[in-house]
Amino acid sequence: WTSSLQRTILTGRHIQHPVICNGTWRQMDNRVYRNLDEIFAGEYEGMTYEEIAKLEPLMENRPRESELRSMDKIGYRYPRGESYFDLIARLDPLVHELESYQEPVLIISHQATLRIIYSYFMDIDRELAPKQEIPLHTVIKMTYDGWMRCTKEEFYLIARLDPLVHELESYQEPVLIISHQATLRVIYSYFMGIDREKAPREDIPLHTVIRLTYDGWMRCTKEVFELGPDVPSTASTQP
Repeated sequence: WTSSLQRTILTGRHIQHPVICNGTWRQMDNRVYRNLDEIFAGEYEGMTYEEIAKLEPLMENRPRESELRSMDKIGYRYPRGESYFDLIARLDPLVHELESYQEPVLIISHQATLRIIYSYFMDIDRELAPKQEIPLHTVIKMTYDGWMRCTKEEFYLIARLDPLVHELESYQEPVLIISHQATLRVIYSYFMGIDREKAPREDIPLHTVIRLTYDGWMRCTKEVFELGPDVPSTASTQP
């Protein structure tokens, strides 16, 4: 199941759909539900929290939206948008349908939507649902028998770096790694002892060499070397 937004549909396109039972059953067939769309931010749709904060001083006769949201995250409704209570209402029929399923269901959706679904099946109070952490790059497997509280397992999707990191740990000589933002965030977070849930938010500056010194036991030390303004732009259209 995916939302109607392109980012979930494009993620789901990589999932295989094997045909079984002599060609009569197609597994993991995709279904698009608008119920699974991200919470609608109304007038602030598509804006970051920083962009919203810049608008607030201009609103003389209205309370600050960031303050209202922090005071009541589950009840706060974006101007001309939705609140978490609205989100719960539109997810209700979908959750009842989900409970009736006997086969596995893979849901590709968004932070707010997944917080509500996760909290429902894990028997978490709805007041706490907006504060639940849904880690990036992770599949959460929830096993539910319709009576007891769910059990869960988490599968981190960047596990392909594991063998490389273990090999890197065995090296005695310096290694220079030239790679990409997401990859470098994970490697950097591992050696700096940063929790993996925070890894996708780590800042890896451009045109910079980060030197990590690791002794195999203690947390790394780091030095940062800026390469200067003469470095060619990585945004160049040239190959």
